Amino acid sequence: MNKLLKNRKVVIASGIVLLLVILGIIVFAVFTRSANQSQNQQQANVQPTEAPVPTLPPDAIGLSLTEDAAGQNAIIEVDKTQGITAISFELNYTGKPSSGTQAVARGAVGDLDLTKSPEIKKIPFGTCSDVCHYDSDISGVKVILKVTKADGKIYQVTKSLE
Repeated sequence: MNKLLKNRKVVIASGIVLLLVILGIIVFAVFTRSANQSQNQQQANVQPTEAPVPTLPPDAIGLSLTEDAAGQNAIIEVDKTQGITAISFELNYTGKPSSGTQAVARGAVGDLDLTKSPEIKKIPFGTCSDVCHYDSDISGVKVILKVTKADGKIYQVTKSLE
């Protein structure tokens, strides 16, 4: 009888320990999940800390954007380059390729040569390798310049073709 009573106590004690272990695992899982959700919410609420790039008006650098007489090239001209160490450009437009029937978004990127003043850059509306294939129905022509001044500050200048 003593042996049976001892076995019962061992079984009951083992059951209680097992129950406490399971309860501990459940509590740990719940707290871990709620902590992860809280951390995800905090990350979602974080705002970008990058400062916007300051802008300059086009006339500050003498920027003009035109197209040639045939309407096949954009012409970027900058005639106030003093105090500027670098200018890179991004030209965007919509046009219908010579081999297509639907208008597509097109673009070109590059740098301006500041050893010349005024600097004039001619960019074809189309693709050129051995021969140029010009787009038609050109619209929405816009140039964005990244201007780096001698003091290291970077500015953005935007101009659209009118």
